[in-house]
Amino acid sequence: MEKDKFKIAFTETILNTFPEILKQDVEKVIEILSFDKDYLFSPDSQTIYIDNEIINIPCRIYIDEPDPVKRKVIN
Repeated sequence: MEKDKFKIAFTETILNTFPEILKQDVEKVIEILSFDKDYLFSPDSQTIYIDNEIINIPCRIYIDEPDPVKRKVIN
């Protein structure tokens, strides 16, 4: 259950890092990530405005490399 809450929070944070027009692409990338470990975001972020959207970009995101086989799916 805790992993599900983390995945939801992670997904929300990552989606807020990109413009809405890229949402489907970002969701595909999130699908190939492993949630075996906690992913960490730096507490600092930059807020920018693109086409009337607020984008919050964490200064650092620490994640493991996706499985190469899964990664081929999005190439």
